[in-house]
Amino acid sequence: MPFTLTPALKSTADIILCCSDGVQFVVHSAVIRYASASFAETYDLPAKVEIEHLRVNIYETSSVMDFLLSKIYGLPPSSEPTNIDILIARMKVASTFNMHEITNDRKVELLGTDYLYRRPLDLLAIGMDHHLPELVGQAIEQTFKLSEDKLLNSPMQILPANVPSRLLTARHDRARAIHSRLEGFISGPNREVYGLPTCPRCQSTHPWLVSWIAAVKLELLDLPTTSTIFSPAFVNNVQDDYIQHCDCRVDANTSSHEMMNKLKAIIDPEFPIPTSWDF
Repeated sequence: MPFTLTPALKSTADIILCCSDGVQFVVHSAVIRYASASFAETYDLPAKVEIEHLRVNIYETSSVMDFLLSKIYGLPPSSEPTNIDILIARMKVASTFNMHEITNDRKVELLGTDYLYRRPLDLLAIGMDHHLPELVGQAIEQTFKLSEDKLLNSPMQILPANVPSRLLTARHDRARAIHSRLEGFISGPNREVYGLPTCPRCQSTHPWLVSWIAAVKLELLDLPTTSTIFSPAFVNNVQDDYIQHCDCRVDANTSSHEMMNKLKAIIDPEFPIPTSWDF
């Protein structure tokens, strides 16, 4: 049921808000003015209403005003947003009219839903637009967990013009830095410390590991996290492909996976996924 006052409260209401979609809400001008002086100024709400049930035409839709009025009057909203577009519209109106408590409430809801995982760029835009650093941080972190193809195919027109290029540059810089660090482990003098396998013929770094580092370079450019490159499936695929082209023995998978866990334990703290614009 849409927002509506009790008969007792409605009897003292003095204005009717007429939404852009034809829905009307009977409310108190004093309550609206107290909740948002900006809203009252935008729609020229008089300090004293002389006409009974003064009609005020507003640009907002009923789905937005239903929520805002429920919050203003301390009532539960008639419904929760069914999609992120309604949620964004509510936040924009609340922000436009300086209803900070409502904006913060929407932020909590955004952080508690799967919108963050499905549409992080939308949430990044909302966080930047409404100065919500916690939301910005979580959205930035989630963008690094998207493949580059998915990121590039996400709608970016809602973001400031320089943001997509900053994200892509940061992703590529991170990929190159992680790859360079891993390459240093493999070619460095302390291979035995990390349990890196050697070739049974020449005792140098095992060729399959060289194949792995080459595959890592490509994978990181697409997905600049360590979730894939150290995984048993990724390592096994590299080993299986290598075995088809070489007679050198590959160490048992268990030892390979232990080695990968050691490397991951070093790389993850050294290269945390960004949660701010500090890159």
